[in-house]
Amino acid sequence: MYRDSSGKALTDYPRPSVAVDTAVLTVPPVEASLDVVLVRADGGWALPGTFLHEGRRSPRPCGGPSWRRSG
Repeated sequence: MYRDSSGKALTDYPRPSVAVDTAVLTVPPVEASLDVVLVRADGGWALPGTFLHEGRRSPRPCGGPSWRRSG
């Protein structure tokens, strides 16, 4: 059974649960391919992400910019 980094199983969370995953895509300058950032998770590969725990707020509103223009 899958357990997250705090040792909780999926059934330990209230329903519905909110999961946040990030797909980071890159195009290498030399190759004509599309690459994706993955992390090792439970002996396999996964998108980086986590569950949003009850009572915890997202650090940035969904859809908000993750960068700020300077200069």
